[in-house]
Amino acid sequence: MQLIKWPWLIGIAIVIGVVAGFMGGDPGQVNERVSLKPLVWVFYGAVVIQLINLAYTVYVVKHMKNHAKIERRLKQAGNPYFRMIYYMVNGDLETAAQEQKEVKGKQMQLMTKVQLALESRDMVEAERIADQIKHSNIRYYSKALIAIYKRDWDDFEAQKEQLKQQVLIHALEAEAAFRRGELEKADKHGNLAIEGAAGVQHYILIKSRDRQEKNHGRVTYF
Repeated sequence: MQLIKWPWLIGIAIVIGVVAGFMGGDPGQVNERVSLKPLVWVFYGAVVIQLINLAYTVYVVKHMKNHAKIERRLKQAGNPYFRMIYYMVNGDLETAAQEQKEVKGKQMQLMTKVQLALESRDMVEAERIADQIKHSNIRYYSKALIAIYKRDWDDFEAQKEQLKQQVLIHALEAEAAFRRGELEKADKHGNLAIEGAAGVQHYILIKSRDRQEKNHGRVTYF
């Protein structure tokens, strides 16, 4: 989940550690022995900065609504998952697919593959992957989207009922209404989804809708 690259963290930690380690030292004792104090401070500095980085990452992912800052962080992130999200929502699926290959972990691989399959409208691939996903929100959300594309409204309702997160439910209702030609209802639920979202989720919804609104051959709401 890292949004700040390690070389920067290490560099900052070393600077802080060296400065803090020598502050307050006795100049008369410098030549007598090598002090370990700076090394200790380097370690503490690295730990503190990593904790700050983690807290800021959680804030960006879960709470931030400044799209410009989120976009910059995603594009420059050390984690390929975030870079994949950036390229995917900006319509560069080829580069997004390259980033997806670098994602670590079997479940993360499955979750990112289904995202790209849905974005590229490859329902056969998405359906093949969806049931293998353990994360319930992503599994049922993906299966509900597949049902919408297949116009299987009974299955759509069944999959949607498994979800607890209102943002995802509103996003699905917007997609279903759009596919049925109920544009006013689609906008109502689309706006509710965006209002209830934050962080990367908010960014994805805003960017996806903006991109689809500019698409003359638009077939999805988001």
